[in-house]
Amino acid sequence: SLEKVYLILEWCDGTDGFAVIPTMTKVEQYNLGLQSGKILQKIHSLHIPDQEKDDLWANKITNQIRERIQQYKASGYRFDGDEAVIKYLEENLILVKCRPQSLRHGDYHFGNIIVSEEMSLTTIDWDSFGYGDPWEEFQQMAWFAAASPFFAIGQLHGYFNGDPPIDFFPILAFYMSSCAISSIVYAGRKA
Repeated sequence: SLEKVYLILEWCDGTDGFAVIPTMTKVEQYNLGLQSGKILQKIHSLHIPDQEKDDLWANKITNQIRERIQQYKASGYRFDGDEAVIKYLEENLILVKCRPQSLRHGDYHFGNIIVSEEMSLTTIDWDSFGYGDPWEEFQQMAWFAAASPFFAIGQLHGYFNGDPPIDFFPILAFYMSSCAISSIVYAGRKA
């Protein structure tokens, strides 16, 4: 049988999340974070359990991280402590083994969130959507937290219906470390 996925888009009015969320009250930021977490929860509700058996995700992300490390080393850009981050990534690839997989936005951050006048969120820029570990979607949490710690806390509470499970944090640290390395390579290409 032929399987198809359709992406239907519609226009949304509002303001870029980067521009508006950090200017709001702490309560508004937290409440928008809750909304954001619920949106991610809905996106990630489409699981693909058959691929978990083959562990395609672990193979894909392992190859991706090794490639990012090579690109980082070749970029000429360095930061203090980078060898510890690289070592951490190489020694903790086991964290991505047998992870659940679902639909993912692929580039979920403030710049891809539109806030309406009614204080509702719309997710835009679906160019990077795909399947993989839903928790990788939080790899840019550091940027959320830097711009609005209240939004970041609300997002986690909304996604997990309360506090995240303890096993979330090592996986988050792993994905954030990978994101840090790839962000430097990406920024170097734009310079």
